[in-house]
Amino acid sequence: MLDVSRSSPLTSDIQHLTSALMKLAAESQTHIQNFFRSHLRDETLELPSVSIYGNRFAGLLTGVCRVGGITFGRRIFVAPSFIKRNETGRLTIPGWLVAHEAMHMLQYKEHGTVGFLACYLHEFWQRLRETKRWDRAARMTAYLAIAEECVARAAEDAYCAWSGEDKDEG
Repeated sequence: MLDVSRSSPLTSDIQHLTSALMKLAAESQTHIQNFFRSHLRDETLELPSVSIYGNRFAGLLTGVCRVGGITFGRRIFVAPSFIKRNETGRLTIPGWLVAHEAMHMLQYKEHGTVGFLACYLHEFWQRLRETKRWDRAARMTAYLAIAEECVARAAEDAYCAWSGEDKDEG
């Protein structure tokens, strides 16, 4: 589990959207960056600051998509059920989930927002058309076949091996 800390909202007008804005604690940011440096074999890699949202909007978004997290650029929206308090009262989030979503952050960084989303959505629709079905199982199959998702799941698994974290704990 990685520690996160709450950030205060910029203005009261957007408080309902940012009230659950969190950043990885400095040691957690360094930890996940070190993982990616090892995983991607790039000692110069600089992971952008990780912004995590775990508010009602994040819950709605992840619930509709039926995922634990979803990333847009440098913003990670996490199902609130994944955010816990540890024994010292600090907020935590599973490291494997951060690794998966941070991999998407790096993909956005590499391809740009438009490039990433265009490729991601194109592949999803292409895979979905191949199934010739539109039901939930076909959508999940198409989602799991997206190249960017395969890479993110590989990073998630590699993180568990690297850190010793168990996805079933927490």
